[in-house]
Amino acid sequence: MKNGLSISWIAFHDLPLANAALVFGLAQTGETDEVFDFAYNGAVVGKNWSVVIFDDVNMDLVDGKHMASLSAGRDVVVVHNIDTVMLQWAEQWRDGHEVWSIRHTSADGARNLEVTGNLPSCFDEIRGARFADQDREDAGAAEIDFIADTPLQVAECVTGFRHDTTEAEFTELVPAPDEA
Repeated sequence: MKNGLSISWIAFHDLPLANAALVFGLAQTGETDEVFDFAYNGAVVGKNWSVVIFDDVNMDLVDGKHMASLSAGRDVVVVHNIDTVMLQWAEQWRDGHEVWSIRHTSADGARNLEVTGNLPSCFDEIRGARFADQDREDAGAAEIDFIADTPLQVAECVTGFRHDTTEAEFTELVPAPDEA
C-alpha cells in the first residue's frame, strides 16, 4: 500500500460482481491482479460479497439518499479510508436504511469513535481490543492510531474483506460500453 491511501469500497451481498460493477457503469475487462492496481477494481470475497473498489473517495457513497437507493432490496457495506487525515468510516445499509455506522476522525482526537445503529456482534470485541492497543501505545511512544482500525475491522468481520489485508484476485473494472 502506498502512503496516503484514499479509497472507497462497497460490498454487495448476494449480487454477482458483474451486476455490482454495472451499478456504477463499470464492466469487467478480464484482467486480474493480486493487488488492486487498477483505477476500479472488483473482487468476490467472504460469504458471497461482491466488492467494487474506487482508487479515491467516491462522494456518491457518502450521500445517504444514494446509499438508500443502492441498498434497496439488498445488504451493502461501504468503507471510506483517507489515510492523510486518518478518517476511517464504515456503514452497513439494508433495504434503503442505514443499519449501523462507525466513524473515526483522528482530527477529533486519537480516541474518537462515533457509532450509531444496530452494530454487528463483533463490534464490542474489536472496539475493546483496539482501545487496549491504544492504551498500551499511549503509555509508550504514542505514535500509532489503533482506533482507526475499528471501522475497517468491523466491515471485514461482516464482509470478509479489508482493503489492506485481504488476499483476493482483483478484477479490473472499466467504464462499460454504451448500450445502443
